[in-house]
Amino acid sequence: MKPRILIIDQYHISSSKLKKILLQNNFEVCIENDRLNGLQRIKNGYYSLCIIDSNTIMTGDFLIVEKIRQIDSQIPIFIFSIEKSKKTILQAYNAGIDDFFAKPLDPEITLIKINNIIKKTSRYSNENYDFEVGKFQFNYKFRTLNFQNNSKVTLTPKESELLRLLACNINDYVSKSFALRLIWEKEDYFTAKSMDVYIWRLRNHLKQDANIKLENIYSSGFRLTNNNL
Repeated sequence: MKPRILIIDQYHISSSKLKKILLQNNFEVCIENDRLNGLQRIKNGYYSLCIIDSNTIMTGDFLIVEKIRQIDSQIPIFIFSIEKSKKTILQAYNAGIDDFFAKPLDPEITLIKINNIIKKTSRYSNENYDFEVGKFQFNYKFRTLNFQNNSKVTLTPKESELLRLLACNINDYVSKSFALRLIWEKEDYFTAKSMDVYIWRLRNHLKQDANIKLENIYSSGFRLTNNNL
């Protein structure tokens, strides 16, 4: 699963060049030129990193960082800027960014820092194979779902991908659109119907634990809830 990076570039500054570098290094990249639409993307789906591309850092950049933090306290946030004021850069860190990059960017250093922050924080790290879902033990690598170490089910690849996505976002909303684009890599009527079948199968697998619920949310998404958390 490729790491997904969201670039918010309101002024169309250098996102195309940055996107090219990231795509060449096996990242999935979304560019949003509208800040409010960028916030909506973060609300509706998971991103490994958010990059705010700006010239000089302004009050609006602080506000967007604070709003992103209200939506997702874990997502790493970088700012790319020509800003030279130490005071302003410190304000950006205080607002909640994880790192600041002075332009022009050094591609090698930028990629190393991006890879390091994603490896450190990603909920979808390749090493993240084992999950506890209530009384279930789920191993993503071997696609096994064990109930209290007694009964074991081997999941299909799509079931396993879906359960991993839901387990990484336990008690949080996951949009149907995001799940389709992430797992099926397309979004249409037929893939949506296919996903509904896999959700139904997962719900049947998980019904042995009364505290685990896989809910439909307004027909636009899902939430895997654990009442013990």
